[in-house]
Amino acid sequence: MSYRKKIFSGQKPSEKDWEEFVKESHAKEPGMSPRLFERLSDGQGKNTYEILSSSMNLGEDSRVLDLACGNGVLSKYLLLNGRCALVDGVDFSPEEIAAAQENFNRSNVQFHLAAAQKMPFENQKFDCCLSHMAVMLITPLEESLSEVNRVLKAGARFNFLITHANQS
Repeated sequence: MSYRKKIFSGQKPSEKDWEEFVKESHAKEPGMSPRLFERLSDGQGKNTYEILSSSMNLGEDSRVLDLACGNGVLSKYLLLNGRCALVDGVDFSPEEIAAAQENFNRSNVQFHLAAAQKMPFENQKFDCCLSHMAVMLITPLEESLSEVNRVLKAGARFNFLITHANQS
């Protein structure tokens, strides 16, 4: 039974059900997040990608991990604004990675098809990690955070932007 059917029938979906639902959604509509979030801006006219990409004090020689990179829009903002030298984006959706590679064919960005829980990088490779509207979707989160910690250099930071459901 699918994630949606379980939800609507009152059953509790598994983490695997959720993962399949997210994969199917991104396969059907690669680039869904940027179509929404690039249009939204704060009081100064910055969208969430601009805000996140400028959230770190990075040197021009910095290497950044774009976790759950989707079609690469955050990577674009990082590189266009000269925020870093190199970006590696990772996502578990083949359709999103294909879109990222098609949209941003540059020598200083690489996109990798991989899960957040098992990334193809050596230990302590990155100066920081950024993730746009994805951390709340990743399961199991603990394994992913451990993996982020493994690939970050000592003292490096992980900044992410997530949504919050107001339940009041």
